[in-house]
Amino acid sequence: MRRLIFTDVHASEPALTAILNDAGHWDEALFLGDIVGFGPHPAECAALLREIAPRRILGNHDYDCCMKRPKSLWDAWTYDRLSDDMREWILDCPETLSLPFGELRVFCSHRAPSALGYLRPTVSAEEMAAAFGGTDADLFLCGHYHHGIERILHGKRYAAIRAVGQMRDRDPQAGYTIEEDGILTHHRVPYDIERVIRDLDAIGLEDSFKARWAQFIRTAYDPEWSRF
Repeated sequence: MRRLIFTDVHASEPALTAILNDAGHWDEALFLGDIVGFGPHPAECAALLREIAPRRILGNHDYDCCMKRPKSLWDAWTYDRLSDDMREWILDCPETLSLPFGELRVFCSHRAPSALGYLRPTVSAEEMAAAFGGTDADLFLCGHYHHGIERILHGKRYAAIRAVGQMRDRDPQAGYTIEEDGILTHHRVPYDIERVIRDLDAIGLEDSFKARWAQFIRTAYDPEWSRF
C-alpha cells in the first residue's frame, strides 16, 4: 500500500497540481486539512480535492471560511467563491481520524490536540509527544504548522507534514509525504509561484499587504509568519 499524505494547500491550485503530478501512483490518499484559506484558488482546489476523494480531516481555515460568512476580506472572498454544496462538503468530515496503516495504529489531526501554542521546528521529542498526549497510537500525523517536523520517542513517531501551499522554511517548494510499509518519505516539488502571485490581484488586497504576501510565497519566509 502506497499512501499519499498532504496538508495545508491553502487554495494554491498550482502547488496542489504539482504534488499530485510528482507523487505518481498511490493507492490511498490522506489529507490533513486546510484546502482553502489565504490563497487565490479556493473553488479549484476544493473541486480537485473532491475528485481525489482522500480520507480527510477538517482544518481550522476550512472551518473559518465555510461555517459562516467571515468578516475578514480574504475569508469572505473565499466564502463567496465556494458554492453552498462545496462548503457543506468541506465541512462534512471529522476533526480527527484513527486508522490502521497495516499493523500501525495511526492518529491524525490537523493540529496537535494538546499543543500549547505553535509547534516550531525547534520542538523537542518530549514536547511533541506531550502535544499529542491522551491519544494512543504508534504514528501521530498532523499538518497546520507548515514546517516538516518529525520526532521519535519511546518507539512512537510524531510527524507534522510540510505544507503544500504557503511554505515557511525558506524553501518555497510544495511539500508532501509518501508512506509505504510504515516508512515516511518527505518530498518537495517546484510549482508556478508567479501564477499564484498574479492571481492574488482578484482578491482586492491592500497593496502593501499583497506585496508582503508575494514576498512570503516567493521566499517561504516572513519574520512574523515563518514562526521558526
